[in-house]
Amino acid sequence: MSEVSRALTFGQMAEEYDRWRPGYPDAAVDWLAPPAPGRVADVGAGTGRLTSLLLSRGLTVEAVEPDPRMRA
Repeated sequence: MSEVSRALTFGQMAEEYDRWRPGYPDAAVDWLAPPAPGRVADVGAGTGRLTSLLLSRGLTVEAVEPDPRMRA
């Protein structure tokens, strides 16, 4: 299986992925995110869980997701 086809397999079950995937602990997001205002990239953003958390902290987010079925 190529890297691209592996990346696209999550889109086959995007709703289930979003429903059952655990969220990110606040402490992890606090550690990862720069102070606002700031700009970050979310590469492989999936359904946008991390993107939403970063936006809620006042950051500008450039989110990239290769599989259109996963894009929020």
